[in-house]
Amino acid sequence: MFLPDFNAAHIESYFDNDFAVIMEVFKITDENLQDDLNEIQKAFENKDFHSLKSGIHKIKPVFVIAGLTETEQEVNGFYILCLRSSLFEEISNEYTELRPKLIRAKSLIHEQSNLFQSYPEKYL
Repeated sequence: MFLPDFNAAHIESYFDNDFAVIMEVFKITDENLQDDLNEIQKAFENKDFHSLKSGIHKIKPVFVIAGLTETEQEVNGFYILCLRSSLFEEISNEYTELRPKLIRAKSLIHEQSNLFQSYPEKYL
C-alpha cells in the first residue's frame, strides 16, 4: 500500500484507516509542498534567517502527517538548531545537508500520491 520509506502504521493510525482522507491529504501535500520548499530555498539564498526558520516551522507537520518520520526528525532537529542560533552562518551547513532530504521527501510524497491516484479502487 505504502512505499517502504513511509511509516504505514503511523499513517493508518493517524487517519484511522480512512484511505479517502489519506489519499486527499497526499494529493494536497503533493500539490503544495514544492511551493513551500521553494520559499525556504529562496530564504536561504537571501540569507533571510527569519523566513527560513518560519518556513521550516511551517513544513514540520507535513512529514508527521505523511508518515515520513525520519525526515520529520531531521526537520525538527534543524528547526531546533534555528531556535538556538542567532546567526545565519551557524545553520548554513546543516541546511545544505537537509535540502536534498527535503527534495527526496517531496519526491516520495509525489510518488505515493500518484500511486493512490492511479489505482484509487485498490485503496478504497
